[in-house]
Amino acid sequence: MPLLKSSFTLATAFLLFSLFLPPSSHARDVAVQAGSSHDVANMGTAKGPLLAQAAENPDERAPKKALDFFADGVESLDMQDFQAAERSFHQALALEPENKEFQYYLAVAYSRVNKDDRALQIFESLLEKDPKNYFKAYFDTAAVYSRQGSYQKALDALNLAEQAEPTSARVFIEKGYAYKNLKDYEQAIHSFNRAKELDPKETQLVYYMIGAVHMEREEFNNADLMFKKAVEVAPQTPLGQSAQQTIPHAERAAWARKPWYLTTTLNWGYDDNVPRNPIEEITGGPVSGGLGKSDQFETFVLIGGYKFLNRKDMEIGAGYSLFSIGYRDWTENNVTSHSPHAYFQGNFHPVYFRFQYDFSYFYAGGKKQGINPPVYLTFANNSYAKLRMHSFAPTISILEAYDLRTDINFSYQIKDYLDGVTGDASRYGADITQSYKIPGTECYPRVGYRYAYEQSDDKSSIYRYHEFFIGLNTPIYWGITGDVSFAYMLTDYPEFSVPVTDRGDDTYTLSVVLNRYLMERLLLTFNYLYIRNVSDYYQDRKDLYTFNKNMYILSLTYTF
Repeated sequence: MPLLKSSFTLATAFLLFSLFLPPSSHARDVAVQAGSSHDVANMGTAKGPLLAQAAENPDERAPKKALDFFADGVESLDMQDFQAAERSFHQALALEPENKEFQYYLAVAYSRVNKDDRALQIFESLLEKDPKNYFKAYFDTAAVYSRQGSYQKALDALNLAEQAEPTSARVFIEKGYAYKNLKDYEQAIHSFNRAKELDPKETQLVYYMIGAVHMEREEFNNADLMFKKAVEVAPQTPLGQSAQQTIPHAERAAWARKPWYLTTTLNWGYDDNVPRNPIEEITGGPVSGGLGKSDQFETFVLIGGYKFLNRKDMEIGAGYSLFSIGYRDWTENNVTSHSPHAYFQGNFHPVYFRFQYDFSYFYAGGKKQGINPPVYLTFANNSYAKLRMHSFAPTISILEAYDLRTDINFSYQIKDYLDGVTGDASRYGADITQSYKIPGTECYPRVGYRYAYEQSDDKSSIYRYHEFFIGLNTPIYWGITGDVSFAYMLTDYPEFSVPVTDRGDDTYTLSVVLNRYLMERLLLTFNYLYIRNVSDYYQDRKDLYTFNKNMYILSLTYTF
């Protein structure tokens, strides 16, 4: 048994790098890997004498013996050609059907090709016939059940192993995995500590796994402590290096799980064609056309709130958002909004759902305070109440196989204009985005579609649009992340003028974004936008709605 424990510890150390996948996947994978890794790790030890015997016959023309087929099967296992291994072990057993070692390796091959019932039948038979020499079959049995998600059955098999060898450290390591998968965290910690008592050589692994348990139960300070202890034991081992890399994740997870949230953004920008109707664009409408004038502008955004329910799988919170945009010269285009909000979020991997309600109050206009003031923001000073809006926004994100991700967003807005001029409106919108992570890179191409329809008491403001977009997000150099996207929007205004005349616009948008963190949680962003709008509507023989626009925006965002 000393050989068994030593091989297991080494194999497990290399397998634990995958531990911090999403909780619904990594726990099972680690348990399965730990349970089955011993067999592969020990095959070199087990097969040595047998392969030596198989090589003693130099006459390659002679009929193969059972050991020859067995050697072929073990080699196929090493090469991870499990179907070939299964065939070779069958051929070996055809010649020596009572050879228990051949039976064991056939069961291992069965487990690799998901013939679990056959594998379990052989493992159980070997434990009945020769439990002392095939004690390892308990771990293989537990590994099969863990892979199936039958964690209680895996634990039952390990309890039998404990009865057979109550001083085996590996039994308690494996029981720790099983209890962790069953979410019985106290028993998991107890089992890992018991393994350390039985074999001090398992100390680093035990500290690491207890840290993993604390991470899963969201006790991040305890997790941080245990990972640091794992590093102190042997910092240069693969497991020690993995623990060192995990410590920042624990610290960031503790920060992310705080009950309050607060983010602020300050922008400076230049627009060479200031919009006619900025509120329309801010609330999700199509580009409203340009005044043909350029101007500088600043925006300020503050979003904060508190999470009344703050669990890993569910959040409920409420907060407040402040948005303000101010122009240096065209102060009549200034907009400020106050928006209390409430939300529910469910994190049910691989599906994530969020529903948010916002009540927004918009003020428009402003008065220039001086000659070229350094701050253009007026925060609704000298403004008038423009719009009261209710927004309902459910969103769904789905993490799919092969690093695919689907994001689906819906929105419904009720717009109640307060200026006595603009007609009230309601807007419906939906979009879907499919993104993909290119294997071996951090590049994320995406493609999507967006649709919106707004019904208004002002017939000329009724519109619907279809938008198609593609994009790519990728790291560049020096910590800079780049994002480039292109969008085409087709907008129809069915009753744009009297007598009834429709208007159709084709809008092309190119966006380039560069991001870099100057320090932790302080993000610097540069954004360039080019917009080309082509309209088919003429008024007095003039095309007032075909225009080009360039925008340059520099932003600083800090998340508290």
